[in-house]
Amino acid sequence: MLTDTPSWSRNFSSNHFSEGLIPVKIEKQVRLCNEKGESIIFPSFDNAGDFADGLAPVQIGDKWGYIDHGGKVVIGSAVRWG
Repeated sequence: MLTDTPSWSRNFSSNHFSEGLIPVKIEKQVRLCNEKGESIIFPSFDNAGDFADGLAPVQIGDKWGYIDHGGKVVIGSAVRWG
């Protein structure tokens, strides 16, 4: 269970775990958490999607990129959506 914030301020950005992680919106930022509810990828992002083939899409400001399981941006956040 996620214990670092009150339950009313948490919002799962996905309805399932992918590759052992789930994006969780805490306040205005998204963190990637493990099955124990521990935030394991920092920094937080503006938005994040599910992992697939070792990568997850993340939004930083108005740009999107992909991170690996270590939280490192491996495909730059140069694409603007919206």
